[in-house]
Amino acid sequence: MKNELLELAQDTMNLALKAGATSAEAMVAESRDSSISIRHGVVEELEQSESRAVGLRVFAGQSSATIASSVLTKEARQKLAERVGAMAKLAPPASWAGRAEP
Repeated sequence: MKNELLELAQDTMNLALKAGATSAEAMVAESRDSSISIRHGVVEELEQSESRAVGLRVFAGQSSATIASSVLTKEARQKLAERVGAMAKLAPPASWAGRAEP
């Protein structure tokens, strides 16, 4: 599963670069939650939930924008990359923005 999440992040970042970003970074989050309520020794409520989401920050020169989504299809992530790229181009430049130098 860890490799699947890394591949999802890498692929999403590559989509942003192909869409014209100067540089990009992607974050993937996965969560699983469980909740149980017991009253007088009897289970009253039992809930479980699972979720995944991807976040994408792109740079267009010294301008940047960040976006996130829980729709993880390739098509949805492509649209996400295009949208955040357009947002970054509209953002004002910041002299401190960009990737850190190695």
